[in-house]
Amino acid sequence: MARIIIAEDDQGVNPLVKEALTEAYRGRHAVEAYWNTKDAYEAFGDGSGVACVVSDNACPDRNDGYRMLMMIKRSHTKVGAVLMTGGDSDTTQQNIDTLKAVGIGFRRKPFEDIDDLVAIVDEKIREYESKKP
Repeated sequence: MARIIIAEDDQGVNPLVKEALTEAYRGRHAVEAYWNTKDAYEAFGDGSGVACVVSDNACPDRNDGYRMLMMIKRSHTKVGAVLMTGGDSDTTQQNIDTLKAVGIGFRRKPFEDIDDLVAIVDEKIREYESKKP
């Protein structure tokens, strides 16, 4: 069973995302939610068994979500990654283009429909599974 790691500091969004992904992947993937990118990155460890990392862009700790996902993709190209952001101003079009170029999915918050996020995570997990030996 592969793991999905979430980094989200918002008290309303964190459990919403965890519940949606847990329901979507029940019995197939374990979903772990953390309140900051530091703890999520530590849980990621060497990447063993991690299918996807979903992160808020602006967590209040030493490492924002954009940087964390870029570090993960540099050393673990097969792992799926999705960046969530709450505002138009905190992620520029240049950053969005960079995310897409390295295979990181992107979703703005608030979500009109949580299923949109689940669909992006599903796409990234399918890519991960297609790259496994």
